Amino acid sequence: MKSYSHLAQTIAEKSCEDISSTLILSTDSIDYKLHLINWCEADMCLYIKRRNTLYLKNDSIYKRVSANSVSYHQDQLKEVLEMEINNKNKQNELAEDISKLILFYSQDDSSLPITKLKLIHLMNVYASIEEDSTSLKVFLQ
Repeated sequence: MKSYSHLAQTIAEKSCEDISSTLILSTDSIDYKLHLINWCEADMCLYIKRRNTLYLKNDSIYKRVSANSVSYHQDQLKEVLEMEINNKNKQNELAEDISKLILFYSQDDSSLPITKLKLIHLMNVYASIEEDSTSLKVFLQ
């Protein structure tokens, strides 16, 4: 892969071919597997409730609530994920259930090492909150 945008484009193309994508991020000691949920935009006719989404872009986290966006710094990732995961349909602006939560990931920097670091960090934070890390749903934009 040449860049983050090339990676996202390749995954989008594979989605249109009905090929599911697993991103393997290797470190010296661990191979991380991230199952991506990208779907083909040409076939897309989805209804996703805004409350079940989080947007991670660069060093920020965005939650769209009504007509407004609430933003958090990347350092608050654990707290934001805990609020979403533990909500269990209590607060209307947070995710209904962990099974419905989708994280939309994008970055302006095209560096793949940065992508790798951020996605591994995301997976580690998620795993520290939720035992079943296979429930993590990430859409690369």
